[in-house]
Amino acid sequence: MTKKEIIQIKSDHPNSQYYIIKRGYFFREGAKGYAENIEDAGLFSKEDALSYINDTGIHISKFNLEQYNQEILNKIEILKSKLKRR
Repeated sequence: MTKKEIIQIKSDHPNSQYYIIKRGYFFREGAKGYAENIEDAGLFSKEDALSYINDTGIHISKFNLEQYNQEILNKIEILKSKLKRR
């Protein structure tokens, strides 16, 4: 992570939540394993996320509720279209 990214995270609202990503995989809840999909990813406090910044290959991404909801809605539409084809 760049110094600028770290400064941005440190200046975020104290209740912000983050994904922790290592080499393209999301940490699961409680940092217990990895997930390929964002739906299976855990959310971490700013303090917890920042505790991983010195680990090799770590990226921290701020949780965005609107983006998350849109991704879920898109997946629902894909599933609906698959059901219609049957």
